Amino acid sequence: YTVSEASNIFDESYFVTETEIETRFDMSTALTDGTYTATVDGQEGEMTVEVTIADGVISAVSIVEQHETESVASGALEQLPADIVENNSVNIDGVSGATLTSGRILDAVTDCLTQASAN
Repeated sequence: YTVSEASNIFDESYFVTETEIETRFDMSTALTDGTYTATVDGQEGEMTVEVTIADGVISAVSIVEQHETESVASGALEQLPADIVENNSVNIDGVSGATLTSGRILDAVTDCLTQASAN
């Protein structure tokens, strides 16, 4: 018998993960300072998000109203606003296990950024 290394048996593409993140908003766009609000359909009703732009960057993201199932969505509701501010971007990954809530938060923040870019 001949023993072969695994690298000779499996194509390398099996070990490569996709790291491309959807571009929701061109963050090189100039943003007007202010506070912007957007409401989107959540899992269990409307979700309202407020975004504050200061000095042309995202300085705060708040979930003003939501009706999501806490046991499922809490990770996204707590983590995602902080991640958006830290990265100054909505072009980030959602929270695993709360994919739908993550998407809706990102949609609402994207709407706010669109408002900020139109001013």
